[in-house]
Amino acid sequence: MADRILVRVSGDKALAAKFKALPPAIARENLLTAVAAGAEVIKQAVKDNINTREGQLEDSIQIEATLVTKSRVAMNIGPEERMGFYGSFVEFGHTLRHSKPTGVRTTRHGIAKVVREKTTIGVVAPRPFMRPGFDQSVGNAIDAIMIRARRNIERVARTR
Repeated sequence: MADRILVRVSGDKALAAKFKALPPAIARENLLTAVAAGAEVIKQAVKDNINTREGQLEDSIQIEATLVTKSRVAMNIGPEERMGFYGSFVEFGHTLRHSKPTGVRTTRHGIAKVVREKTTIGVVAPRPFMRPGFDQSVGNAIDAIMIRARRNIERVARTR
């Protein structure tokens, strides 16, 4: 859809140090589940901002992990691929155009092609749902990440 929004969660140095002390596979898994908890908060806010007439669009909102390392996780939140183009029409608005044939022309290879005239009929106003959903929920998402990360660290500490 639009440009990516980067959210960097930092500030709890003790928690970061505990993650760095974990073996890489365990750190990745626990960081992924913590960030997924925050992404779920944003996903729900995005879904809540979709106009109720857009049922298929609402059902298509998904979370996808795109980068997972020991210290970084990236998540994409938005319409799945089959609805992505439609989501951008809703988020940013679009023009309605009508195309009608106005004649025929011959290409330099002797092929006849129909010439069409495109006429703008109107403009569909944007009904943003992604950006407002993010803006409304980013604070709660960061809280959810921190809570889940602490829980994960405590769970790992108990099992070691």
